[in-house]
Amino acid sequence: MARCDDTLLSLDLRHQIFVVTGGTNGIGWETTKQLLKQGAIVLMGCRDLSIGRSRRSSLFPSSMASNLHCYSLDLSDLSSVVSFSNSVSHFVRSNLSTCTALLNNAGIMDPPHSVTSQHIESQFGVNHLSHFLLSYLLIRKGVLSGGRIVSVSSRAAMRARSFPSSHRSPCFSTPIHSLYCQSKLAQVFFTQDLHSFLCSSSSRLPMPSSHPLFGVMREHFPSSVVSLHPGVINSRILRHWNPLFRFFYSFLLAPLFLKSSWEGAQTSLHCLLSPSLVSGAYYSGCSVSSSVSSTSLDSSLQRSIISRSSSLISPFL
Repeated sequence: MARCDDTLLSLDLRHQIFVVTGGTNGIGWETTKQLLKQGAIVLMGCRDLSIGRSRRSSLFPSSMASNLHCYSLDLSDLSSVVSFSNSVSHFVRSNLSTCTALLNNAGIMDPPHSVTSQHIESQFGVNHLSHFLLSYLLIRKGVLSGGRIVSVSSRAAMRARSFPSSHRSPCFSTPIHSLYCQSKLAQVFFTQDLHSFLCSSSSRLPMPSSHPLFGVMREHFPSSVVSLHPGVINSRILRHWNPLFRFFYSFLLAPLFLKSSWEGAQTSLHCLLSPSLVSGAYYSGCSVSSSVSSTSLDSSLQRSIISRSSSLISPFL
């Protein structure tokens, strides 16, 4: 099983700032603990602040706890994403610094059909759109200048074949797991789209005025952006499954086929820390993966989803 190189896990990260969503559980918590162990400052977005504070109080030594800062973040409400970005920006600016990396880690899988506070299909809204907005808010505020954006997608993205005509509904006609696959493919599209602007001058790659990067100074741009598949993890992301199937999957199959949260965090850590990150790439097993679907290479579909996403977040920029 691939593991993040020990040299990366022993780097001195003192005075470096990392932003993590979904950091209170699963691979997010394992990633957060490792960053703190290496001396990093972590700004963690928490759906439930009491859990974040409990996590912080469990850390030892106290220097690790003092470097963990918890903020409220409800990814099902884009207004909460704006508030979180303001908190991050204030912290970073008050420390006269920039963020080393943003880890878009939080996600939900196969919940009942539902919508977010903005009446957007919940998996598209939480897994993709909220992180799409957060990433561009932090870029526009200049706090990710020269940093990197790492989005936890999934191999399930490769099973997506199409998208609903609109995400402003629970999308009852689309199977729940198909919606999950689509949300993860949207994260891959975000990575590919942003990378295209990072590696091209504005004169060579025209930018639509509706794009979230339009008018943003290039010195505010991050240096790299990637997406990744962490592996099939035995974690709370399975909480919406049928209890009987979840028991069978988690307790009977897990010892044979599923990764632990620490094992699942390895590719995230590699992408956050590796000096040789390949921007625009899709990572799996701590290396660039060639496992892509024809849909993920569909430039027309990518433009459509990025355009839709840009329109949905425009009132919050």
